[in-house]
Amino acid sequence: MKKLLALMLALVMVLSLAACGKGDGDTTEASGDTVKIGVLLPLSGSTASPGGYQLEGIQLAVDYINDNGGIASMGGAKLELVTSDTTGDVETGMTEIERLITVEKVSALIGPYNSTVGAATSPIAIQYGVPYIITNAVADNIMQNGANKYVYRVNYGASDMTPFRGMVVDYLGNLTEAGKFEKIAIIYDAGDWGTSENESFKEVAKEIGAEVVVSEAINTDSSDLSSVVNKIKSSGADVVFAGIFLNDAILFTQQMKEYNCDVQIVGSGAGYADSKWLEALGNTAENVMGTSDFNPSFGLTNDDAAALYETYLEEHDNETMPLETSNGWCGMATLAMAIEAAGSADREDIADAMYNLELDGDSLPLWFSMFEGVKFNTEGDELGRYNQNELLGDTAGQILKQVQNGEWQLVWPLENATAEIIFGK
Repeated sequence: MKKLLALMLALVMVLSLAACGKGDGDTTEASGDTVKIGVLLPLSGSTASPGGYQLEGIQLAVDYINDNGGIASMGGAKLELVTSDTTGDVETGMTEIERLITVEKVSALIGPYNSTVGAATSPIAIQYGVPYIITNAVADNIMQNGANKYVYRVNYGASDMTPFRGMVVDYLGNLTEAGKFEKIAIIYDAGDWGTSENESFKEVAKEIGAEVVVSEAINTDSSDLSSVVNKIKSSGADVVFAGIFLNDAILFTQQMKEYNCDVQIVGSGAGYADSKWLEALGNTAENVMGTSDFNPSFGLTNDDAAALYETYLEEHDNETMPLETSNGWCGMATLAMAIEAAGSADREDIADAMYNLELDGDSLPLWFSMFEGVKFNTEGDELGRYNQNELLGDTAGQILKQVQNGEWQLVWPLENATAEIIFGK
């Protein structure tokens, strides 16, 4: 019912915008000294932690660019962030994006972390004609708004992860006595992101001929997952893939231990990529695996990037850079490159520049990512997605990590590994 209500509200919003046209919201405010960027993120609520990490990455990129001369093609104009708290809620996100566009009159938008918010707000950006960089929100439907030059996503979508997941499943399956996984369990968040995760893992299971013995959707911030744990325990599963948010990832890992369910956990981003997960669990986290964006703690070839990374760690008292931070940097730096190419704070000019953007793997946006470059599939793809980055590479910038002796270690791809994987020992 909540999703239906959100879709109805989105439709009402779009229809109302169509009635008034772009003219009511297309005047941007740029003093010549600054370019205003609207930020849509969950800064409170259940996804405030990753939302805060993402804001750190966006701010890091803005500070670096401003400290190094600003937008050169605009005479050194500075980037200015106008932040907005979606709380992770669809209706709030829709209200806030319209405020940023019509009241704050931002030149461009970035966000929103939550896939449900991304799906509801992207049509509004298109209707008003405002360039919008989607960050982290990975559901495929976000990019299925038809041909447009306004909504873009630099990081992977859910389906882009399927080939990488196939590689991981093949690799881990080869480590079992049978030489492959025969039974797979999947738990996933009931929202758009989790549903996409579930479909992706099911596709991988089908390709290798494995039986999906558990496929269970859970609501965010569940209070008890023992029934799910017991299903997995009695299912004979060789492995459980978990696409869930932080609090659920903590609870699920704890209850797997409490109920002596020794099925190997492989987390899929989100909760298992959050540093607070490891802090909360201590020894309980040992040997748990997780797929994640490449983390710069495992090595950077660019000296400037390495120096900035060390400064980031010192200023934020972090041991690593969270994936949301690296994606925030990537998205914001990409937007800055488009503004630089446009030489203007005008929305149409920035959108045109984004449409034609092509960056290689050494460019500023990819300092903390493992993508091959940035170029958007403006003609669409086989999934009906428009403006998805098509230079992600074979692994979509992903790695497989495992907690060993209380720390994350990179265990695959093998050429980058910092430790030997522990599986079934």
